Amino acid sequence: MDKQLDSLYAIDLLGILISGREEGDFQGELVQQYSKDRIPFYGTLDLIKKMESFYDEWDYPEASSRERSFRKREKYSYPDRRGKKRLADEASHLEKFPIVEERGSKGSFFVHTKFRQRTSWQGDVYHGESGDAYSFSSVLHLFRIMERECAR
Repeated sequence: MDKQLDSLYAIDLLGILISGREEGDFQGELVQQYSKDRIPFYGTLDLIKKMESFYDEWDYPEASSRERSFRKREKYSYPDRRGKKRLADEASHLEKFPIVEERGSKGSFFVHTKFRQRTSWQGDVYHGESGDAYSFSSVLHLFRIMERECAR
């Protein structure tokens, strides 16, 4: 394992373990360092929704815009965070599991999303098998990197 991958730490680190592809769409499991649970995903859109759900739950990285819709809806209300600490404040007290050791049969990626700006994500992705690190500037760019690395 690459030295950089060994020392990888980010409070919002998520692991994407690719186990298969169906019609060009990724399938596998999503892991996070605060739980041993593996969350299955059945396509790229499902994966994006589940990752976004973690980021919203953690309130980290903080979103710079809110979801838009063409349907009529109630006035937006911010999530009730009373009595809840932000992940940034709570992370040092939570038990962490070593997810960088996890592997998917077709590929493993560890995503550190630094920002959620311009209705997308920006950050770094680490390929588990090679230890290579790549910066991404959007969700599309992230999935292009994953596509390229899985094709090798």
